[in-house]
Amino acid sequence: ISRFQFTAIKEILKKLHNKSTHAEGISIVAETGTGKTLAYQLPLVLWILHKKLEYYKKQKDAGNDLHPFTSALLIFPRNVLATDQYNAFKTLATLANQVIATSNLTRTDSELSEFLEVKVENDYGGTAIQDRKNIYWYSKPDVIITNTSTLKKRLYDPMSHQVYQRGIDLVLYDEVHLYEGLEGSYICGMNTRLVNTLLQYSNAPTFV
Repeated sequence: ISRFQFTAIKEILKKLHNKSTHAEGISIVAETGTGKTLAYQLPLVLWILHKKLEYYKKQKDAGNDLHPFTSALLIFPRNVLATDQYNAFKTLATLANQVIATSNLTRTDSELSEFLEVKVENDYGGTAIQDRKNIYWYSKPDVIITNTSTLKKRLYDPMSHQVYQRGIDLVLYDEVHLYEGLEGSYICGMNTRLVNTLLQYSNAPTFV
């Protein structure tokens, strides 16, 4: 891990641990090929595992059912970028899940092992109703990867509010320099609606 990545990881984790009642953000600026993807994906995986473990202990002690919840919404301006990031995140999640499955912590607790599994879904639009139900209701993903035009539609779709009601810790916008002019004003309006929706149910997310 480079010094740049290490600094970004620490700052993102610090923001996620110190939740705020208003939206705060971090900008990651670096040249192409310097590892911006890992700089936000790695702390997010660490946060998901930390959050799930804490949640598991509390719910088990209280005798409640376990309900995993989405931790991040990753938004990309183009489907090709979203697909690349989805594949990269799936690779990292697979590695994390392999470590979880073979750790001493979960070896004797299959329920914990299943609960800690990092789940990633994608929604690029043109999704059938049953597929949307699987993404937003049944699969209970930790991360949803989408694009700006699809997110705009989901904000008007009651089905996706199942995710928003449980709260989202982090919202990432990739390639923000592309959001300018009229398109930038649309994205600004959409983001305001997203923040207002999330604030109805929980604290404001960290923006990256």
